[in-house]
Order: sequence, then C-alpha cells, then structure tokens
Amino acid sequence: MRQPSGIREPFTSLHQAELDRLLGQYSSSQEEANAVLIKTQRNALETIAKELASDGRAMAAHQELAEAKKRFRAQRRLEGRLHSPTAATYAWDAQARNVIPDVRPGTNIFGLEYDYEVRADIHGAPVLTADRIDGRFGVRINERYNGGSDWGTAGVGKVLEATATGIAHVRAALPYEYTWSINAGGGLDAFTHGSGRIVVQDHNTGNVLGPDGIRWKGFWHWSDDDDIQGGDSGIVLASEIECSVSVHAGQIFNVTFLAHGNNSQSGEYLFSHSYASGNLQMSAPFFVVKL
Repeated sequence: MRQPSGIREPFTSLHQAELDRLLGQYSSSQEEANAVLIKTQRNALETIAKELASDGRAMAAHQELAEAKKRFRAQRRLEGRLHSPTAATYAWDAQARNVIPDVRPGTNIFGLEYDYEVRADIHGAPVLTADRIDGRFGVRINERYNGGSDWGTAGVGKVLEATATGIAHVRAALPYEYTWSINAGGGLDAFTHGSGRIVVQDHNTGNVLGPDGIRWKGFWHWSDDDDIQGGDSGIVLASEIECSVSVHAGQIFNVTFLAHGNNSQSGEYLFSHSYASGNLQMSAPFFVVKL
C-alpha cells in the first residue's frame, strides 16, 4: 500500500466499513432470496425421496451414481489446483511516497501504480486478488459441495485532491474477462452473479460522494436448475460506468475500482444437486477525471 504524503493512510477502516455496508446490502438480500428458494425445493423433494427409499434397486443405482460423481469432482478439484495461476506478491516499500495527485479544472489522466488494494464484503471462501502495481483485480468463487453462499469484492484505488470546486466526472475503460457455470439437476437451483464497480469516497469520512459516486456494470446474473455456463471478455466503456461527484477545492477523495462475485448453491441433497462457480478478472490501466 503506497502512502501519499500529506495523509496518514490512503485506505482506512472508514472506507472499508462503507464499502462493506454498501456491497453487503445486495449480497445479503440475494442470499436470503436464494435460501428461501432452496428450502422450498428441498421440502418438495422430501416426498419423492421417501418413495425412492422404498425401492431397493433405485437406491442402489442412486448410490452408485453418487460415488461416480464424487470421484469426478475430486479429479476436477485436483486439475483446478494444478492449473490455478499463482499471483505475484509485492512487499510494501516505505520509500514509495508521493504528493497527492491534483485534480485540476479540465481533463486529468491517472495511471499505474495505485495507492491501495481492497478486499471487502467477504462471506464464505471467495478467492480475491488485487495488485496495485499492475492495476489487476478479480474474484473467483469455486463450487461449494456442501452447499451455501459465497461472495466477495476485490479492487484497487487511488487518492486524489481537488484543486477547484465543481463536478468531477470519473471515467475509465476497464478490460474484463469472465467465466461462470451452473451444474444442477433433480429440481435444485443454483445462482451466480458477477459485476464491476467504481466507487468515489470522501477520504476523511469514507462516505460515498454524491450525486452519483457509485456505479456498477453487471456481467452475468443467472439462476437455473440445469447445466449451463457462459463467459466473455472485452472492455467496459467509460460511458457505462461513469461516476459524477461534487467536490470542493482542497477536498481529498478516493477512487476505487472493484470486481464483485456472488454464488449460492445447495450442494448434494438426496438425489439432487446444484453447484455454481464464477471467475471475474478485471484491470484499470488508467482512468480520467474531468473537473
């Protein structure tokens, strides 16, 4: 975490708490909706399961299928570990200090490197990556075989200072790449979601600046009780995710770029199953603030 001169910390617990609160509102409400759906589906399946239990041949076939699926999943987990990339790590350099970059009237361009990394709104076991040096960040959520929900948010940000009073327009073209999948059958749903966000916060309070200090771009949002998958890559256009905030001369503020993922699944239940996975990787090579 680089520490610009003139401030004690570029990203504090105030900023973290506000991001957790804002992002958690969506994640918690989605988890509640998914929990209700899963409970309803499980209740409906219990009657069918009782009939299945009375048929010895059907139960034996179900057990054989469950063992085959268990072996298949174990192999997939092993292959995933063998092919998962290892993210580079960087030690903080106490000498890497800079004057807080000025936002002057007109067009201001800011690039690498960033001042801080963010890992927020964490529930379950998401894999969060963020690198302030190269501006890359992402979230990966693997299938949870015992059921449940996982979500998290990762990103990078920079601290800026306005030299004049006015409306600051934060614009960025953000490269992205994502894949997602749902593996479900027997009447149980799974859910998966991925999105990118820009958040502009007052540095001293952590509050999101108005009138439009948080914008987001959805990449996928899917719920299904069957096998389905998707993926894409491209660049989020600046017009799709532009933030516009009111600032005053001398105000210090944070600009943060985020990737968010959210999954929910039942896992194995009786003769049914539902799993979800998602992987979103983004980068912010540069951004523009027009004041």
